[in-house]
Amino acid sequence: NAAGVGDASAVRDALLTGALGAGVADWPKTLRELCDARVFPSAVDLVAIRQAYVDADTGAVRKARADAAGAADRFFLALLEVRRPAEKARALATRETFAPVLDALVGDLDAVARAATRAAASERLDRLAEIALALGDILRKEAEGGEGGSPNAKKEDAETYARFAPGGWRAGALARLAAPSASTGNLLRHLAKTVAAKSPDLLRVGEELPEAPRAKGSLSRERAEAGTRRGERGDDDDASLALASARLADLAAAVDGAAREAEASATGKDAAYGKKFARSLELFLEQARAGLRRARAAEAQAREATEALSEKFGPAPPGAAPEETLEALFSFVRAFETAAAETAAAKRARERAKRPGG
Repeated sequence: NAAGVGDASAVRDALLTGALGAGVADWPKTLRELCDARVFPSAVDLVAIRQAYVDADTGAVRKARADAAGAADRFFLALLEVRRPAEKARALATRETFAPVLDALVGDLDAVARAATRAAASERLDRLAEIALALGDILRKEAEGGEGGSPNAKKEDAETYARFAPGGWRAGALARLAAPSASTGNLLRHLAKTVAAKSPDLLRVGEELPEAPRAKGSLSRERAEAGTRRGERGDDDDASLALASARLADLAAAVDGAAREAEASATGKDAAYGKKFARSLELFLEQARAGLRRARAAEAQAREATEALSEKFGPAPPGAAPEETLEALFSFVRAFETAAAETAAAKRARERAKRPGG
């Protein structure tokens, strides 16, 4: 009932023929919810249903008893003649939701590739990174008590600026600036003042970069609707290359499951009606395999672009995900832009205060 199945015979007919009739208002939603709830009868369930409702001598359903059955038993009775109903439902759900899920996945992978490519080509980002790393290295030496030393530097400063040592992970050092703390805030404000005074064009670094693939919540719900819920992405899930690859693997597994069910339906004991069900999947499976090839090509391009960016701003630490350098750089740019805006606002406030009557 929660899945919107008013007439169980509509589900039965869909699982027998692969055709989705008018008995259910929202077939993709209904099929997903039926699969998620695992309400399809097991072999044990079917034995119990047959014993309770089917006349052992005639093989006919006892009508009077069936008419008095509860909703769950009526649903099971409708599926008595369907073999592997759960597998068939998952195959149909995959068929009905594959296209939007694939398009969303390819779109995400293309966005990662585009962001990494443009970040690697950004002259402003290169120059801004050089200035930030140079400032960080100066403060690192001070925190260590070296030239211009500061032997009483706080432990937090020492830990922060240690990341700016030459030969380290440049993107990681920059990402450290995006982590809120007194020391990183001071460095960002100093960086913003330096850039505003000497290289104001770097304040527009974001113009050379596309909108960053969001670390969280970048997909809408309809883009996450996978037929079996495997690999589904919600509004609060990460939008990373690693997870996109996992979602692609899950989508491919769902297509493989649909192909196995199509073969079993065409050749198994349910072949009398199974061939019709298998034929309902033929065109989908052909298109799905082509779609998966397109997605794998997009995945390869995204991986190549992020690895090239990592090489430029590396070396990344062992075990780092391919997109960590990209995420680190965008975190730094966002933090810098915020610091630059705050610094500019503070400067305007000071100037207003100096005016007569200010």
